[in-house]
Amino acid sequence: MKKIKLNKEFYGEKTAIIAQSGGGKSYTARVIIEEGLASGHTFVIFDPQEAYMNLPQMEYIQAQNVKSVAGLGKIIAQTHRNTVILLKSLTIEKQQGFVNDFLKSYKKNVSKGIQTLVIDEFHKFAPESEKNSL
Repeated sequence: MKKIKLNKEFYGEKTAIIAQSGGGKSYTARVIIEEGLASGHTFVIFDPQEAYMNLPQMEYIQAQNVKSVAGLGKIIAQTHRNTVILLKSLTIEKQQGFVNDFLKSYKKNVSKGIQTLVIDEFHKFAPESEKNSL
């Protein structure tokens, strides 16, 4: 298998990994994340299926234990912590609200530098039938 070298400009840009179910999207994202971590890039990962467990250098947060989603968004925006937010324990509606509230706060408080946001199973958070303010 041939390796692909991603330059530093790749991280922090808008990228989509598209394939049918079972096509390796989460695996591909995980490889990209691991290479980015090794190069010093920082990530916030929204993980609704626990596909990103045991990544090096990451802090794991259970969404159901977060008292203030907006506060978490602000802290991560200002500190650039490598974070995986585990959403699996929440209903899909609560996952959608959590991601929406986090991103609003994050966007409002983001400091200098690039941090890559990864939203696994993105279709759950941007449904066709609803208008999204983000």
